[in-house]
Amino acid sequence: MKKRIWCILLSLCMVLSLLPVTAGAANVLYSGTCGESATWVITDDGVMTISGTGTVTSPLPQEGANERNKHVKTIVVEEGITAIDSNAFVTFAELEYPEEALYLPDSLESIGENAFAGHRALREIHFGNGLTDIGSDAFMHCSSLQSLELPDSLLWLGTSAFSGCTSLKTVVVPGSVQELPQGCFSACSALESVVLQDGIRSIGMHAFGFCSALKEIQFPTTLTELNNGAFYGCTGLETMILPYVSRVPDQCFKNCTGLTTLVLADGTSSIGADAFAGCAKLETVYLPDSVALIDHGAFSSCGALKEIRLPTKLLVIPESMFAYCTSLESVIFSNTTQYIEKNAFTGCLSLQDVYYAGTESELGAIQISQTGNNPLFDADVYLIPAMPDPVFGFFDMPARNNWAYPGIAFCLMNGLMNGMGGGYFQPAGTTTRAQLVTILWRMMDEPKASSPAPFTDLKQDWYREAVAWAAENGITNGTSATTFSPDTPVTREQMVTIFYRMCRDYLEFDVSPSVSLESFPDSASVSPWAQDAMQWAVAVKLISGVGDGKGNATLQPKGSATRAQIATVMLNFVNAFSNEFSE
Repeated sequence: MKKRIWCILLSLCMVLSLLPVTAGAANVLYSGTCGESATWVITDDGVMTISGTGTVTSPLPQEGANERNKHVKTIVVEEGITAIDSNAFVTFAELEYPEEALYLPDSLESIGENAFAGHRALREIHFGNGLTDIGSDAFMHCSSLQSLELPDSLLWLGTSAFSGCTSLKTVVVPGSVQELPQGCFSACSALESVVLQDGIRSIGMHAFGFCSALKEIQFPTTLTELNNGAFYGCTGLETMILPYVSRVPDQCFKNCTGLTTLVLADGTSSIGADAFAGCAKLETVYLPDSVALIDHGAFSSCGALKEIRLPTKLLVIPESMFAYCTSLESVIFSNTTQYIEKNAFTGCLSLQDVYYAGTESELGAIQISQTGNNPLFDADVYLIPAMPDPVFGFFDMPARNNWAYPGIAFCLMNGLMNGMGGGYFQPAGTTTRAQLVTILWRMMDEPKASSPAPFTDLKQDWYREAVAWAAENGITNGTSATTFSPDTPVTREQMVTIFYRMCRDYLEFDVSPSVSLESFPDSASVSPWAQDAMQWAVAVKLISGVGDGKGNATLQPKGSATRAQIATVMLNFVNAFSNEFSE
C-alpha cells in the first residue's frame, strides 16, 4: 500500500512539473497617457512602466501626485520610447517618496531639460545605448545618485545636468561628449573620482566647481580648453598635473585649499586672473618657459608657497601676482622680465632671496612699481649664470628634447642620483665606482649587508654600505684584496659587467640573451672578462653605442661612463626588465 501511495505521489509531482507556472501579476493602481502614443502604469509592486512609441510628455497630473507617486520605487521606460520631454517627471520632484531606480531603453535618444530634476531618492540610472542628448538641469539635485557612467552614444550634455547631486562619488564621461558644459557637475560635494575619456576637448565654466571631495581627475589627452572657474573650490584636490591647454583661465583652481603640487604642461602660454588664488597649501609649482602672460592675482594668498621660478618668456610680473604669499622665501626670474606691477609681492613677509639670471645693468633696467613691493626691495639679490631647470633646478640640465634628459629625470625623480653641488648636475662628468654601486643600491631599496666590506680605502659614509652590499653579493669586486678604489672612474665595460652580475647573481634574472658585437668597429677592444656582459647588454638594449662623429656607433669599452650615460642605462635597465620587476 505504501509503495502504491508513493508511486501516485511521484506521478502527481511529474504531472504538476509539466504544468506552466503562472506568477501572480501585479495589480494596477494608476494609469494614464503621457504622449500621443505613450502610456504609463503604476503597479502595486512599486514599478512605473512607460510604454509605447515617440515622446513622453508630462505623464502625471499634479493633482494627487504625492499619494500616487509614493508607490513608485522604479521607473522602467520600455523600448519604443525615443524622447523624454522637458519637465516630464517634474511632479516627482521634492516629494517624500520619489523613485530609487530608473531604467532607460536603447531606443531613447534624448532627455529634456529638468526631466528628472529634484528626484531626491534616485540612486541609480541605467542608460540605454542610443542616448545622444541630456538636457540642461535634467538630473539636477538628484541627491541620492551615487555613481554615473554615461553611455558612449552620448553627444551632448546640457548645462548643470547633474549639478547638486550631492551623493555622487564617481563619474565616467565618454569621449563622444566633446565639450563639458557650464556647471554640469558643480556642487557634487561627494564626488571623488572623475574619468574623462579621450575625445573630450573642453571643460566648461564651473563644470566641477565646489566638488569639495574631488581627489582624482583623469584628463583626456585630447583636452585643449578649460574655462573660468572649472575647478573652483575643489578643496580635496592635492596634485594637479595638467595636460596641454593653451590657457589656464580666470579662477580655474581658485580656493582649491588642499592643492599642494601644480605642474603645467609645456606649451601652456597664459594663466588667468586669480587662477590659483587661495590655494593655501600649494608648495610646489612648475611653470614651463612657454608661459608668456600671467594675469593679476594668479597666485595670491598661496600661503604655503616658499619658492617660485618664473618662466623665461614672462615679460611682466602682474599686479598682486604673489600678494600675501606669506611663506614665499625666494624668487627666480630671468633678464627677459621688464615690468613688476604694483602689489606683486605685497604681504610676502618671508621673502629673503631674489635670484636673477642676468647682469646688474639688466636688473637695474626693470621697471618696478614702488607700490606694495617693499618685500622685494628688502630682499637680497643674487646674480646667477643662467635660469635653472624649471623642474629639477639645475643650471646644466639638458633640454627636454636631448637624449640624456629622460634618463636623468628618471634617476632624479626616483632618488637614484643627486646633483654635484652649486646647482649643477654635471651630466658630462665621470661616474666613479662608488657612485655606480650606490645608484644600484638605492634602486634595490638600500639593502643591508651582513658584514662590513673588507676594503681599507672606503673613506666616505655615503657609499660604505652600498659597497659592502655589492661586494657581499658578487656584484662587483675590489681592485685588490684590500682596496676598492671608490673614486676611480668606472669604465663602460665595467659598468655593463656590474649590471650583468647583479641580474645573474642577485636578481636571478635570465641573462641568456646575447648578440654578436661585430657591427661595432671597436668590438675587439672589449676585455675577455667583459665579453659575455657586453653581448648581453647590447642584446637587451641596455646600451646602443656611442657615436664617433663619423656616423658609427662604438662601444668604447675602456672609456669612462658619464653621469648622463649612467642615468640613461638605468632607465633602459628598468624598461628592459619591467615585467620581472612587476612580478
